[in-house]
Amino acid sequence: MNVTKRAAMYEQIERHGEDLKTIFNLPADTDPVKLCKKLFSIEKRIHRIMVNLCNTNNVQGIEPHYEMRNGVRSWVQIETPEEEQDRIFAGFMAKIVKILGDSADLVIFNHDPRGYTLKISDRVMKEKSLSLYSDWGGYGIIAPDFSA
Repeated sequence: MNVTKRAAMYEQIERHGEDLKTIFNLPADTDPVKLCKKLFSIEKRIHRIMVNLCNTNNVQGIEPHYEMRNGVRSWVQIETPEEEQDRIFAGFMAKIVKILGDSADLVIFNHDPRGYTLKISDRVMKEKSLSLYSDWGGYGIIAPDFSA
């Protein structure tokens, strides 16, 4: 990435971070770039889990396979129980609340791996007239990838 593109990307990240600070009533001294980087890191990790759950019904992405047990070839499908999934999502939400504060209840998880995972619903975006990077459905994107 050349210097001009990199500068434009950081300008977008900073503008997005400032929008997030306004929406979530964060302190004025919050660094918008660090804020976006923290949220993007969470977005990448939870998105990978959503893809794994969609493809294998396992948070680690372990494919079903055959194993030999006591001389018998048997089909093994390792699934992550819903309770475990709920615990994982609750852990991610706790991290988001720590970053965004009390207004983090605006954040929803999109379980469809074809798009971003951390979003603000289209209803809230319209009701509050929020200005934020959004998808075609009108959902606000919390941690978009500006590197493209």
